[in-house]
Amino acid sequence: MAHEEEKSARKEFAKLETKRDVFLQAAYEAAELTIPFILPRNRHEGQTMPVSYQSLGGRLVNTLSSKLLLTQFPPNSPFFKFQIDDFTLEKLQRDRGLVEEALASMERAVSQELEAKSMRIPLYEALRHLIVAGNALLYLTPENRLRVFHLDEYVILRDPQGTVLKIIVKENGGDPVMFTRRVLCGILSLFLFQGFSSSAATERFQSLWEV
Repeated sequence: MAHEEEKSARKEFAKLETKRDVFLQAAYEAAELTIPFILPRNRHEGQTMPVSYQSLGGRLVNTLSSKLLLTQFPPNSPFFKFQIDDFTLEKLQRDRGLVEEALASMERAVSQELEAKSMRIPLYEALRHLIVAGNALLYLTPENRLRVFHLDEYVILRDPQGTVLKIIVKENGGDPVMFTRRVLCGILSLFLFQGFSSSAATERFQSLWEV
């Protein structure tokens, strides 16, 4: 069963890879003019990076990424706000203050988790990839650790409405691993998903992610 799933993932990845190629080539060219090591054409030890003979592109990318990070995830303050609609607030009446205090506490807890897990580093990397390559994939582990997958490491299948149906990840020369899910949440242009194993598609994950 696992072998068949692996074979299916490899076949699907090869099919979607051809559709991704035009965007990947444009991303390679953009990286070579800004920060080449963000998205090298061939990943191997001893690889020589292209030289653009200017640092303007790299400085612009780093400056814009820093400003976006501070704007989207300001330090020492929540980057989002929980709200309850007016009709529900009317029903709460006396408990309204307690509920709003509890929501504010949840906002602070999430912000503290972001700092405690050092999520700003992968978020900064993802923003740089969005600026240079136009795409990035964020993976949130069960331990609430963020990891960034580059454009050349994954493919995505969507329906005509743009809903994500399937994500296939291939890294470090390994076999592709396919994941499908009913709900995928978008943050900026990044897709955040949980419960993923990069080493193998076990039966546990197959049953968890199967639509």
